[in-house]
Amino acid sequence: MAIAKRYQDGRHDWAVLVPSDHSYIKFVSDLGGFDPLTHDGTIESVVRAVLSWLAIRPTAVPGVTPKELLDLLPTYEDKVFRLVETWGEASMPWRELVRAAIETVASS
Repeated sequence: MAIAKRYQDGRHDWAVLVPSDHSYIKFVSDLGGFDPLTHDGTIESVVRAVLSWLAIRPTAVPGVTPKELLDLLPTYEDKVFRLVETWGEASMPWRELVRAAIETVASS
């Protein structure tokens, strides 16, 4: 899994997440010299890796902690379940997922 951010000045920043027990280096030689973020396959470890990466970005602002995000996850998942019932999984607009996330944080 990969995540990226493009800045207005054209720069970009990125991270790659790989399972901690995966020998990725055999398959992604283009990443030589770059240390991907690792996770153990759990939601908790992915959240911690991504939030840690986001927290040290040049434009980072104080944000949610992994514990806070994980505590809100069941509420967000309920909202997403209702969205899937309404839109269908394949046709759900991205803006609806973002709106659900914003509403979840705002109501906490």
